[in-house]
Amino acid sequence: MISFSVNSGELATMLQSIARVVPTQDPNRLRTELLFEIEGKRLRITGSNPQYKISGVVELTEESTGNCCFTIPPSDIVDYVKDISDQGLRFDYEPDNDLGRGPLKMSFQGGEIRFTATDGENYPAFEKEDNSETKQFTLQCNLISEALDAVLPSASQDSSRRALSGVCFRFFPQSLDIVTTDSVILSRYTISGSFLSGSEDGDKKSFILPPNCASFLKGYLPRYNEEDLEISFTEKSILFKVREVEIESLLIDANYPNYVSIIPTECEYSLTMKTFNLRSVIKRMVKFIPDDGIISLKANGNEILLQTEKNEENKFAEEVIKGIENPNGLALTIYFDKKRLMTTIDNINTEDILFKIIDNTRPVLIAPAMPSSQDEGVEKKEKSDESKAKRGDLLNLISVFAPSAQ
Repeated sequence: MISFSVNSGELATMLQSIARVVPTQDPNRLRTELLFEIEGKRLRITGSNPQYKISGVVELTEESTGNCCFTIPPSDIVDYVKDISDQGLRFDYEPDNDLGRGPLKMSFQGGEIRFTATDGENYPAFEKEDNSETKQFTLQCNLISEALDAVLPSASQDSSRRALSGVCFRFFPQSLDIVTTDSVILSRYTISGSFLSGSEDGDKKSFILPPNCASFLKGYLPRYNEEDLEISFTEKSILFKVREVEIESLLIDANYPNYVSIIPTECEYSLTMKTFNLRSVIKRMVKFIPDDGIISLKANGNEILLQTEKNEENKFAEEVIKGIENPNGLALTIYFDKKRLMTTIDNINTEDILFKIIDNTRPVLIAPAMPSSQDEGVEKKEKSDESKAKRGDLLNLISVFAPSAQ
């Protein structure tokens, strides 16, 4: 018999995080279970699906009586441990090598539960890569989470478009781009800094992260705030490490579009307005717009007129927003897809929002607008504060409908 003890609160926290990635159905039954690996005073718990896996370590309260590994269905243990008050838990496992499984007992104050555990030696693992170069870099957890939160809404929801369904990380000599696009909206989050040596050739220094792993990281990493996230990747897989937690994922084997070539470097016109005002107006107007409907934005002087199309029920709405900054006197109407415009604006969390426009036939740049004047002293203080987390620059490029289509 192998015995080990662990704190219920620490175990519950780890189980709830890891169980989220475990599928309820899979051709390999072991993948629908959690892997427990006990060695000395450490318990490593792993959950996986065909695309990515996460594992974390919980320190045992005392040395285990032996080393072992086994799997347990999440339904047998996660909720039970979560509802137990903070206390010590004792596990007793009797492996049966002939049967490949054995009884497992969990004892706690006032009770115990028993279930069957399966030998974990055959738990599925990602295929090892031979002679593959590994590249490494480090970013703060909250910065990666913030970037993924900003760009994921623009990723393609069409699983057949494998590259566009993922998140592209592309390295340049002095920056890192984190990009998504569904061919109508493109979102780019740029982080300044030199992250990989030899990244002069950006095409060779990039990878595409699958959407399910990106979504998991977006929700999981904020708990670590400004702690460093160690990232290493090869041609086929990537590994994220923070404290004792490891998240490993396969990468999407596809070529990402050359998005750099479609982002305009100069725009003659710009409009700046309050994000809250624009978002509020559009949210009031959406009930008058069909799901595939169009909303128009007409600039004239220091105001814009937003209008909906008349629908089958003859519903129509229009509102004016005043106090717009329009330095070059833009006077034209631009037509946007309702859903895409809402997605883009919801992605902006600054007080002001900036539209950069060439004309009403080419994509429009939409980005957070920085205040026109800043307290220089405060700015310098923030730059000199080394403990302050970096922040990236967000840019959204949204396609428009040509006027002739109206």
